Amino acid sequence: MSTPEANPRGREGCSTRLCERCQGACFDDSLNGGSISLSQENEEMLEFPSNHKSYSAGKGAILPAGFELYDWLPRLPVLSASTECDFCCFLRSAIMESKIGRQVEAQEIRLKLSYGWWPQHDDGLEFALRGMGIEIFLPGNKYAIEKLRFTIDSEDAMRLEQCKRWLRVHPTPSPDFLNQQKINEISAKLVQYPLPDSGFFPTRVIDLGADPRGEILKLVTKVESLHQQYAALSYCWGTPEEAETQFKTLKCNLQDRHSGFKLSEVSPVIKDAVAVCRAFNVRYLWVDAVCITQDDAYDWEQESALMAMIFNSAYFVVAAAASDSCNEGFLSWTKPFIHLPFQSKLNPDIQGSYRLLPLPFQDATNPAVFSSLATEDYLSSRWQTRAWVYQERVDGSE
Repeated sequence: MSTPEANPRGREGCSTRLCERCQGACFDDSLNGGSISLSQENEEMLEFPSNHKSYSAGKGAILPAGFELYDWLPRLPVLSASTECDFCCFLRSAIMESKIGRQVEAQEIRLKLSYGWWPQHDDGLEFALRGMGIEIFLPGNKYAIEKLRFTIDSEDAMRLEQCKRWLRVHPTPSPDFLNQQKINEISAKLVQYPLPDSGFFPTRVIDLGADPRGEILKLVTKVESLHQQYAALSYCWGTPEEAETQFKTLKCNLQDRHSGFKLSEVSPVIKDAVAVCRAFNVRYLWVDAVCITQDDAYDWEQESALMAMIFNSAYFVVAAAASDSCNEGFLSWTKPFIHLPFQSKLNPDIQGSYRLLPLPFQDATNPAVFSSLATEDYLSSRWQTRAWVYQERVDGSE
């Protein structure tokens, strides 16, 4: 089996290495009836004829790419052989992470790639390159058994500005999840929807201290606290093995928790929740593992009865949907991605690149929908499958 020769340079402005086959995976605006039209501002813009009914807003278009691949599960020898092609490696990893990739039965599969040209907003008036989908078929099957979906964005670099406007892709989100713009947006919503004062305060909360860079935290009672605003953390402990490592309060260390403990000692998910609270100048944080004495049945009975009030009276609830266990934070970017080059064939002056990120919630029955990363994190999270999370969402302040 021969491996297509990799192009080490890719195309202008993008260092991604692509084999000859995978160059066909790059978006081609001259296919599928692509044409140039004029906007209301008399600027040239890319258009495609509608060929699909979107589930969310009006009509859109599925745009097949010049890429098709046959390979064999479970080892994927064709993709594995092309070690010099970044997209082959990226695609192989995505398949191996999918449900079909985890099966051990040997069988041939066929992959077809297409792009989604969908409305940017609910009004359905402006279309954009929203995502890429790869359908996986078994031999002789008319319908795909699985669909891998990828969202598309592009950096704000000046050299990519023309490309971003032409494809109308979303800007790449900031890797800083607590950047000032996001803090300001959320703060404005908290002011817009003030929480009625219920007069309730939890039995115990974690005092983060007045210093936003302080390393010492301590458990305080509502008598000791200043009865200021507090936040509550909703998260997953994880598997029994992961839960064993959780930073928690027990009868034997209750006094130590009140005396003070280091930020470096707490679980990663709690550490990120502390960072969120400090970004919004919230001094107190309620976390079940720390604020309830875990091996005290009486304390559990008393505090669990207050759970609805705890979440309903919180200034805000930190919902760690991107974290699957207490050992996973939620403020760091861990998703794999790849940049693909773009060269317009309709307007040769436009070139650049765009970024693909796999969406975790795969659905072969609904190939047209490319939702946001935030939505996908929620849909695919272990967090949202838990019954008590439903209670916290119902009880939590909105």
